[in-house]
Amino acid sequence: MEVFYKSNTIINIIELFKAFSQFGNKKLNSINISYIDSYLASIVSNKTRLEYLDYYKFQVETDLVVNKEHIITDIQEKLQNIHLELGYEQKYRLYISLFDFSYFLEDDTNKSKIQSLLEQTYTMLHLNRNVIRDIECFCRNDIDLIQKKENILVVGNFKRIKPKSFSSFHCNFLNGNIYTYYIEQINAFIIQYFGSDNLTLNNLPIFPNRTYQLFLGNIIEGENIKPIFFNDLVNEIHTNNKNQIFLNVKGISKIFKKTNLGIHPATFNLYSGELLAIMGGSGSGKTTLLNLLCGNLIPDSGQIFINGLDFGRNKKELRKHIGFVPQDDLLIEELTVYQNLLFNTKLCRDDLNLKEQIETCLSTLKGLDLLHIKNLKVGNALNQVISGGQRKRLNIAIELVRNPSIIYLDEPTSGLSSSDAFSVINLLKRISLSGKIVIVNIHQPSSDIFHLFDKLLILDKMGYTAYFGNPVWASKHFKKHLNFEDTPIDDSIKFGHYSPERIINLMEYKTRDNDGNLTDKRIYSEKQWNNIFLSDHKKNDSVEIPKIELPEAQTQKPSSIKQFLIFISRNFRTRTTDKLYVLLLLLSSPVLALMMSVFLKSTDIETHEYWFINNDNIPTYLFISVIISIFQGLVTSSGEIYRDLSLLKREALLDLNPFAYLNSKLLYLFSINAYQTAIYVLVANSILEIKGLFSYYFLVLWVTSNTSSLIGLYISSRFRSILSIYITIPFILIPKILLAGAILNFDKIHHSLASKENVPIYANLTVSRWAYEGLVNIQFAKNEYESQVYDNLILKSSIQYQLYFVLPILKTETNNLNKTINDKEKNINIIRNIFSNLINEFPTLKKNISIKDIDFSNPDIIKTLTIKTEQWLKKIQQINNARIDEIRVNANIDKRKYYNRQLAEFAMNSNNYINYLRSNESIIRKYQPCFFVSQNKFGRSHYYAPYKNIGDLRIETWIYNIYILLIYSSLLYTLVLFRLLKFKK
Repeated sequence: MEVFYKSNTIINIIELFKAFSQFGNKKLNSINISYIDSYLASIVSNKTRLEYLDYYKFQVETDLVVNKEHIITDIQEKLQNIHLELGYEQKYRLYISLFDFSYFLEDDTNKSKIQSLLEQTYTMLHLNRNVIRDIECFCRNDIDLIQKKENILVVGNFKRIKPKSFSSFHCNFLNGNIYTYYIEQINAFIIQYFGSDNLTLNNLPIFPNRTYQLFLGNIIEGENIKPIFFNDLVNEIHTNNKNQIFLNVKGISKIFKKTNLGIHPATFNLYSGELLAIMGGSGSGKTTLLNLLCGNLIPDSGQIFINGLDFGRNKKELRKHIGFVPQDDLLIEELTVYQNLLFNTKLCRDDLNLKEQIETCLSTLKGLDLLHIKNLKVGNALNQVISGGQRKRLNIAIELVRNPSIIYLDEPTSGLSSSDAFSVINLLKRISLSGKIVIVNIHQPSSDIFHLFDKLLILDKMGYTAYFGNPVWASKHFKKHLNFEDTPIDDSIKFGHYSPERIINLMEYKTRDNDGNLTDKRIYSEKQWNNIFLSDHKKNDSVEIPKIELPEAQTQKPSSIKQFLIFISRNFRTRTTDKLYVLLLLLSSPVLALMMSVFLKSTDIETHEYWFINNDNIPTYLFISVIISIFQGLVTSSGEIYRDLSLLKREALLDLNPFAYLNSKLLYLFSINAYQTAIYVLVANSILEIKGLFSYYFLVLWVTSNTSSLIGLYISSRFRSILSIYITIPFILIPKILLAGAILNFDKIHHSLASKENVPIYANLTVSRWAYEGLVNIQFAKNEYESQVYDNLILKSSIQYQLYFVLPILKTETNNLNKTINDKEKNINIIRNIFSNLINEFPTLKKNISIKDIDFSNPDIIKTLTIKTEQWLKKIQQINNARIDEIRVNANIDKRKYYNRQLAEFAMNSNNYINYLRSNESIIRKYQPCFFVSQNKFGRSHYYAPYKNIGDLRIETWIYNIYILLIYSSLLYTLVLFRLLKFKK
């Protein structure tokens, strides 16, 4: 961050230099002044520097009388004022310049006095004594006395022999050595050059045997050497003796179908400690490149190597070393900062026990300056609790607990203020200096941010790489090939100011027409810049990356059961933090049940008495109950996976178990559904006085809600916007309302959609059809009044149907045998089918009738059999009716409390006067469908059938329908799981 000085502070500093000079025995000269000039050049502009330099000369020349005691007092006053005005880094800079200046003034006569003044200076400025001691030793060339020798780095031509005592940085063709000492407290170097080359520091000459300060963004240049950048030296210091990571990208490309867009072959290398910025205009492929590097996209060509291992072939192993922070938040807005980090830590650091996981979270939060907000909720864009910069740092923290070796970040400064953006990138720089590789996509960083990057990769239009190298050198690269000279603006480089926008402008510089006006045509196209890049790369990158052992990966996922328990805990914490959500969840069912049952409790208009038998609204209640169950299941689940999409993408990189995630969601949803269904049925059935059927109602409606929840999860996994999800819900609900069977009579619709015998197949695809039929079957057949005689009622209805409708048809067809000539075969087949159905429906008839022995063409035989059948049916009818009366008398149950007339009419289809249909040679029964069992062996049937058949197995309708709903649920579970598995690809 740029530092500003007040004029009073600079005057105090100049007078401090003057006071020190008065203890020296050397007169004012150009060398004396050069120390002051060098310091001023690092803090003020050229014009201001010259003004203050003249002020210094005037003060020294006019102040002839030297009172030593007065000077010491004056120095103390100046130091006191300076201490209050300068920051920690500025104080160290000042002290180094003062010490260098004093060292020049020092001789045997004034040595002790100057040493005393220097001691007084660092004491009053509150500087670390051990650090000051090392700085003084370095400036005096007493390198062997320096305590922190690991901070010494020697730059030189070390092709053959490297220094044994210190770290080294190789620089071809450098005559002599540059000794550097890294002051980690202020992230700066002090340097001394011993050699014969003409070197410059930020375009200012470096004199041998002098001490200079090297800061962030500074460059050392020479005629025969490659530029030495501050970041290169810092990386060498920080990554020394640490686990090394090398990222080698060779010709990686990805072109999307039917376009020329994507990434054209890109090649570059990165080393431990480097921070890379990927820059380019909108649509240049920055995010695509990042997704290729982290494995989210499969490249069309090229390879990525990490420490010599092919990423494509070793993705599962190498992904443990990779961290990815997308542009979108990976945060759960309902949880606190600490809870977000802790749940993430539990999912990726199973090598730690709970205490160690908590300590890791707290130390990470502390390192990212988030500890003071650890108990604040994360919030969202509309309800911000923590700032944008804090959100970004928390996203980074989520990756840091894994301690990955390479971290990718997509637009980490997007939407942040300039100060927050600098804070985030500065944090990433510190992370890279710990020995990691950090790669970020960034649009147009500020100058302060720009000089934090070690490497810059510029993508031109359509994904062509235009430049890779040091950010500071990018402008010179483009100007060199455009044959442009430096401008006055380029002088600002020595102050550490850069214009990323200017670099893009140079790359896209336009040609001029005959009148000197700029045209729309570029001097160099994206392909031409790419060719220049590839040519430079071949020259500079001939060294192969050796295979080096990877550092130990600390990512360790927990077992599937542990993941399941963590997901459950996270889901519970997430939902219970929203008090309004919990309140609505708890109250919605009882309120709906109360409201609906009060309106549907039909009482006598005169006596105001309520009897269940007379309540005409019971079929409506059953229908609405099914729709409410479906609706509640959909609403509670339709946003569940959508809210976690960004988390799922990240957790897919951790190779977490999608079964554990999905099962945790289902446990939560099924538990909510169980509560809502139980309280709904309890309240509504109590008010409507539906007795003894709670468990039946609960089971059907709960399974219905669960199936609906799985539908909600599926649409939640399919769509990428919450608006699309909520628009889809009506399209799911309306067919379920229409095809449930309560509103639409399938016998009275368009003939192309109707089915004469069974429920249409399209209706069988809806959840509501099975749920509603199951409830009607339960209420009609399982109530205490009907349940004991229900099978007898089925038999009674079947006998009535045969006596009243089938046998008259049989008699008519028998009489027609003598009359018809052309349709005689048809008459015979009808008669045969009638007797065949009779035997199937009444197996005991086989004792009296054998179809094989009957001559169906003989009317007399048929008439005799018809009379015998009629007599047998009437006999059975008499016995059965007596049995029904006997059971009901013995049970002594009040019909008014259990039996409902309106539901009975509905189930028996009493208002429909069509009791059968003729279809070719068959007779299709429509009489009292709730007492008719279809002979279909594959479960197909008409509405309200009491039983359904699977082969020879006869199953009660409500049980069969629950099995169908469970099969639907299983299919939906598979579909949702398939969607979750796609995130792992």
